[in-house]
Amino acid sequence: MTTSIKFSELKNLPPISPARMAEIEAFEDTDFSDCPEITDEEWRTAQPLYPPTAIVGELVRERIAATA
Repeated sequence: MTTSIKFSELKNLPPISPARMAEIEAFEDTDFSDCPEITDEEWRTAQPLYPPTAIVGELVRERIAATA
């Protein structure tokens, strides 16, 4: 099953609570041993299937500001 989310849907997500945001920011699990390695060629030809990180980060900051 494939799931996709449109940029307009990201703007309509409910706000992230300060407690949840603190939990997300405190996440430190760096054990990626179960993830497949990506070759240099795969990185060069990769196409993102999601909005750029800067846009998502801005939306998160807006949600936090709205709940403060």
